[in-house]
Amino acid sequence: MKKLSFILLACVVGNCRAQNYTINFYIYPYPIEHLGRKKIDERDGPKYALKNQFYQPTDNRVYVLYNGYLTRSDASGFVSFPRKTKHEEFLLLVTESIRPTFALDNTVHGWQIMDPKHAVMYDITRYQDPETGLYYWKAMETTLPENYIVPIHTITAVGKPGDVYVPLGITPTTKEPNLVLPPIYAKQGLDRVKQALFVINIKQFFQTIATTSQINQQSISTIIRP
Repeated sequence: MKKLSFILLACVVGNCRAQNYTINFYIYPYPIEHLGRKKIDERDGPKYALKNQFYQPTDNRVYVLYNGYLTRSDASGFVSFPRKTKHEEFLLLVTESIRPTFALDNTVHGWQIMDPKHAVMYDITRYQDPETGLYYWKAMETTLPENYIVPIHTITAVGKPGDVYVPLGITPTTKEPNLVLPPIYAKQGLDRVKQALFVINIKQFFQTIATTSQINQQSISTIIRP
């Protein structure tokens, strides 16, 4: 996992307490009820072999971005990020291509959606039921920003919306500070070669950094060491 090169990140003490916690979720293979095998005619054997020779393999692992971090779901589908906020509302974007937008000091400010017609955004918020006291996540689809620029703390899953399924509705959870968001599902149609090419284009904006904490009575600042 790699971290964006920020010049300065400052926050009040209450928000910085979330730094040692994590945001976690799973990206599972999309369930297939009936998987049939196509019978190959002997006459189509050469054609079938030629097609497979040039076939680009696919899998269910997905690249995900969040708050300056870039990672890929592991073999079990697990994704984890450092939790840098006390907020319990998250935006989830599914799209194949984004590019960075920059602030005046040339730091990455957000992400520009390159193909809004093939992008879907979701709002995922944790609530507590007032009667039972139980906690739950509520996921619902939401509209894209008018300028198609999303904040850097948007969770972005790289893929076609048709290949990444996000269940809507309610998912039970707990009040633990290490958050476990509802799972999402990836279909076999995900092209890992295309995903890798996308990461090559944006990885220049990600690098490992060394940080130190500066503490005063009002705030804690995380500063890049030279």
